[in-house]
Amino acid sequence: MVFTSHSAVPVPGNESHDHADNSAPGPETVVLHWIVPPSPDMAPYLSTHNNIRILDFSIRFGRKPLLIIGSVGMAVGAFAVALCDSMGIKGILPVLSVIVYAAFFMMSWGPICWVLISEIFPNTIRGKAVAIAVAFQWIFNYIVSSTFPALYDFSPMFAYSLYGIICVIAALFVWRWVPETKGKTLEDMSKLWKKR
Repeated sequence: MVFTSHSAVPVPGNESHDHADNSAPGPETVVLHWIVPPSPDMAPYLSTHNNIRILDFSIRFGRKPLLIIGSVGMAVGAFAVALCDSMGIKGILPVLSVIVYAAFFMMSWGPICWVLISEIFPNTIRGKAVAIAVAFQWIFNYIVSSTFPALYDFSPMFAYSLYGIICVIAALFVWRWVPETKGKTLEDMSKLWKKR
């Protein structure tokens, strides 16, 4: 779950925006300014508002489907960036591919994994299990963030293909092994894990 982090997605000013042709302002500049808040002070408010809407949607739709859809969408975005790099495509297409990756992360793994961590463990091990899961979440977030520049320098196509493959594996993992927690109490989750 943590290897699908959007930490691998470039932010403005990051050298991995080399995919956009920076020789002259063009549509990709407009797109980047559209998705990046005009003021850094606005980002937390926009993010919180969107996460609340997504969490509300997950209550109705379920966590598992959102994680699977998010993983597939992120894989499409990552593979599209890799394809653009391998074909030497610059400009708006790689930028839109990164936006697809980031958008699917923000509607799935970004907020939903935290909800899932708090709901999935039975009461008997809940405190320790949540602590371990959160620690792993941050450790792997650090690993992704710190290794991405080296992977990107080695080969942007390899870096984004690797993350695309990990996203596909994440979708299959969620589909096969992660139980749906929507509408279940902690007692229900304890019974579910005892059956397994």
